[in-house]
Amino acid sequence: MLNRRIVFLNFLNVVLAAMVIFAGFQLRNEWQAAKKREAATLRAAPVEPTVVPQSLPLLAAEAMPVAGYNAIAQRDLFDPSRNPNLVLEAPPTPPPTPMPALPRYYGQMNLDGVTVILSEAANTPQTSVRPGETIGQFKLVDISIQEIVFEWNGGLVRKRLDELANRYSN
Repeated sequence: MLNRRIVFLNFLNVVLAAMVIFAGFQLRNEWQAAKKREAATLRAAPVEPTVVPQSLPLLAAEAMPVAGYNAIAQRDLFDPSRNPNLVLEAPPTPPPTPMPALPRYYGQMNLDGVTVILSEAANTPQTSVRPGETIGQFKLVDISIQEIVFEWNGGLVRKRLDELANRYSN
């Protein structure tokens, strides 16, 4: 059994060696054929340049009257900058900024001038504010028993005190 295996492996080695020798001869033949083609190309007669006939001078173009330029410019539809009647669109105005939530009202006292107790939102600490002072984005302008006036974005905002009172909801 071992002898058959050795004989088979030797046979495969001989076949592989024959294939390598055959491939070497083929490669050598291709290389020699390429060298012959290269030599034949280099020995070929050089190509003679062709003579180009001289061109005739162009005829002088007639000068177009200046009044004719405007008609040409008006017919050029591909470039809007050529149109003298170009309509410029105004940039869109940005939408007005929405007004933030008004401060919450907790009460007022009149000891040494009117003082209002406000907070910026429902869950923020309360602060005392006098007319002319700011709270958040609002400036307190005036306070009365029924109404409070804030200034925001250059305009006045009037609200009743019961609308701004902090009502706890369940």
